Amino acid sequence: MKLLSLNIWGGKIHDPLINFIKKYSQDVDIFCFQEVFKSPLRGYISREIYADIYSDLEDILKGYNVFFKPVQDGFDIKGPVDFEITQGQATFVKDTIKVDSHEQVFLCGARNNAVPDNKNSIPAAMLCTRISLGRKKYTICNVHGFSYPGEKLDTEERIKQSQKILNFLKREKGSEIILCGDFNLMPETKSIKMIEEQLENLIKKFNIENTRSNLSYYANTPDAQKFADYTFVGPKIKVDDFKVLPNEVSDHLAMYLDFDTN
Repeated sequence: MKLLSLNIWGGKIHDPLINFIKKYSQDVDIFCFQEVFKSPLRGYISREIYADIYSDLEDILKGYNVFFKPVQDGFDIKGPVDFEITQGQATFVKDTIKVDSHEQVFLCGARNNAVPDNKNSIPAAMLCTRISLGRKKYTICNVHGFSYPGEKLDTEERIKQSQKILNFLKREKGSEIILCGDFNLMPETKSIKMIEEQLENLIKKFNIENTRSNLSYYANTPDAQKFADYTFVGPKIKVDDFKVLPNEVSDHLAMYLDFDTN
């Protein structure tokens, strides 16, 4: 079973992104996307992001069931706009896989919590999808963590965010856990170490050196942050392969997980 997680940057690098996803749809069973925007304005570009990148993803992933949970309406990637738009996470699951349920968990703030001129008010959430593969059950958690402050170090809100994740996972008894996405955190933070106490951090296990692409605003500068994205797995999941792909289709790099379901 193969899973790919990527913050798509609102489809800013549109054509390369679409071609990349088309390519990997040949063997990927589950896609977890962050920074997905949805709007009635198909093809409209707002401050470089595609207002309805969601529909573009739907078009190229026809053999998948899609689960989309918005967190904030009326904002593009830089703030408030005057047209209909919403943003959130989207998880695409091959239609041959049994989906039992899905659930959104707010990690910081609440739906439509953002206020103009205050980036700290933008809510953070995870989209959790429960699937069955034979006798085994899995909970796939697609995370987009609290973005500010931008240095990705511990704050009170981020500590609470990790605790909310762990509190949710305690309820998922009998289900194997895959927790992935853009956590907006550096590896040395307490917020990450809290999760490492319960799940295996594949970024650490596979000695990944970078999850951000050269398209990041701070790439190759003294302020460059090489990490933001993580994949964690429960102790019973057998990982056949894990890697961060080099394709520069966003300011983040995609994480690719191959795990054994037998």
